[in-house]
Amino acid sequence: MLDRLGRTYAEENEAFAYRKLGGTRDDAAGEAYDKVAKLLGLGYPGGPILDKLAAAAGSVPAPVKFGPTKTRGNALDFSFSGLKTAVLYHVREHPEYREEIQKREAAMAQGHRKLEELLPLCSRETLGLVREFQNAVVRDLVERTMTAAEECDVETILVSGGVAANRQLRARFAERGKGLKVYFPSPALSTDNAAMIAAAAYARFVRGKFAEEDLNVMASMKLEEVRK
Repeated sequence: MLDRLGRTYAEENEAFAYRKLGGTRDDAAGEAYDKVAKLLGLGYPGGPILDKLAAAAGSVPAPVKFGPTKTRGNALDFSFSGLKTAVLYHVREHPEYREEIQKREAAMAQGHRKLEELLPLCSRETLGLVREFQNAVVRDLVERTMTAAEECDVETILVSGGVAANRQLRARFAERGKGLKVYFPSPALSTDNAAMIAAAAYARFVRGKFAEEDLNVMASMKLEEVRK
């Protein structure tokens, strides 16, 4: 059977085929950023300020090293709960962090949330810790994504979600993704997974594939469930 553009039914269906290669087992990357930022007295959301502080850390030595995350089963799954817990244990084991954390919490309570206001309240140890945390998150996101891309022999990667605004993540993908087309939403639009949903919807839109008017909101609906 052919559609109006001369495609077979199988070809048309293939355009809307999705395959889940990996997922988040516990804390997503953005959640880990938020929890670590809260732990360090840096407020919410945590991604933007931790990204800026990591860049400001420069060559400050890291007070602790975080190795690659190991996951049993699917090697393409993400897991950041252990990394967040490692930061928590490190801070607990070093009470010298407590005073500066309290100072940052007090500054945040007074509305001082800008980098130039919080940076003087961060010790070299805190800056090194933030940079090492970000290095670990970015490394996992990039390496597992590149592994999936190689296994599936793809030519294009679309990175979406709030962490897509992270400057180090963008730079690392640019380095590792040579030979591939890696696309990011603009930083202003990298606030949630809306760009991913829009990308899935656009492919349907250009082919004239629209849902019925009685389609209701279903937060848990999977992409492959909508075939119209």
